[in-house]
Formats: sequence, C-alpha cells, structure tokens
Amino acid sequence: MAAPTASSTSPEQATASPTIPSSASPSASPSPALPTPPDLANTVGDAPAGLSNTAIDRARHRVHEHGNYYGYYGFRTQTVPDARLSLLPRELFQGNRILDLGCNAGKLTLEVLNHLGATRSRGVDIDAHLISQAEAATNGEQVEWVLADFMEESYEFGEWDVIMLLSITKWLHLHHGDEGMRKLFRRLFEVLPKGGVLLVEPQERENYASAARKNKNLRPAYKLIQMWPPFEEELKAVGFTLENCIEREEGGFSRPLMIWRKPL
Repeated sequence: MAAPTASSTSPEQATASPTIPSSASPSASPSPALPTPPDLANTVGDAPAGLSNTAIDRARHRVHEHGNYYGYYGFRTQTVPDARLSLLPRELFQGNRILDLGCNAGKLTLEVLNHLGATRSRGVDIDAHLISQAEAATNGEQVEWVLADFMEESYEFGEWDVIMLLSITKWLHLHHGDEGMRKLFRRLFEVLPKGGVLLVEPQERENYASAARKNKNLRPAYKLIQMWPPFEEELKAVGFTLENCIEREEGGFSRPLMIWRKPL
C-alpha cells in the first residue's frame, strides 16, 4: 500500500490497513449519528485569502475533532510495517485475532496480517471516508472494516486476542471524560480472554491542552479531567498487568508503547 506523502508537522503537533467482506458485519452498517466525511475543500482549502495558518489549523481541528485525520500516516515515520509494530514482540500477533480501535485508514490493521502473522483483524473507525480508504486498500486479507463509535455501550466488541489503542486515547478522553475511559478499560478487560493483550499508545498530557486550545468545543471536557495518561492506576484497577513499556520518540511524538495483559 502506497504511503502518503510525508510532512514535517502532524495535525496533532500542529496540534495528529482481510477474507471477510467489508460489509459482512451487522455492526458495520453506517449509523446516522456518525459524522460523514467533511468537504475539506470548503472547510479549509477554500479559506479566504490571507487567513492565518493558525486559523486554518483550528478549522482542521474542528473538522477532525475525533482525531480522524486524513493522510495521518504521512505524518509518521514511513516504514512497513509501521515502526511501532516493529518494536513489539512478533508473538503478540502470530496466530492471533487483532482488533484495531480507531484504525484510521487501516494501515496497521492490514500490516499485522501481512507482516506479523495475525490470522484475522478488524479495524473500527468513526469516519466513513477513512473506512472507505481502508476497504479500497484491502486485497484479500482476512479483515473486517467497521464504521462505528465503539464508545457506545451498544457496540459489540466480539472475541479478540489482542486489542490495539494506538494514539487514540486523547480523543476518546476529551469526548467521553474520565468515566468514559474507565468504562472502556473495564469493557476491554471483560471481552479479552485470559492471557489476552491490550496495546496502548497514550498521547502525552501536554497534547490535550493543544487540542483544547485549538477546538473550543473540547475545552469544557478538558477542564473536568482528573486522570491522566498513561492510565497505569486505572488499567491496574480493572485487572490488567503491565507486561512491558517501550519508551520511544518519533518525529516529535514522545509516546510509550504499553503492553497490558489480562492474567491467566
């Protein structure tokens, strides 16, 4: 799959891819409540002449308020498989079923199948355009693409050996608050089998302030937050055990890869 053209600054810093048919899952049906792909040309590209970069950046953040950036992988190190996956033990994926929450255009969702030996994967995202891009990139892999808000209690996670939450926790937190994150951690612990793994790449606390500053709609929730990444106390409280924490930096990002396991 061709990588998007790289840029020196990510939207987050400027603030932040199987043989199941993509339409096979009942939960893959688009929900009227989900956001539809915005017309970026009208929202940002056709901005009045002289509009500042700051104003354009803030408009982008309002359009992509869930972190559902288009061309996101172009802002990360261009490697196949993704640099984050290359740092993780292959045995986490080999022969396992992988759930990628907040999958964007599905690059990692596909790479765990094509490069790391996973047997099946599902990518879930709230953005219809990104799910469409993921479907277009699929070439016979055992993958399922689902357009859904997995934070809704009605969402059914299914059975998976490994669940990935990579660079998505900030957006979930800003939209659903502390209690929303605690509920998510409890639900993920419940759906994983004994010995199952939750992979978390938490965004930095400092990055929250940037997002709230650039999107005023996020400010009320930001002011109420009391728990902060990397959520060690909260994840341990629901029963997870921290198996490994890989500290890393990448193009201005400074986010650990945390391997949390449900005890046997």
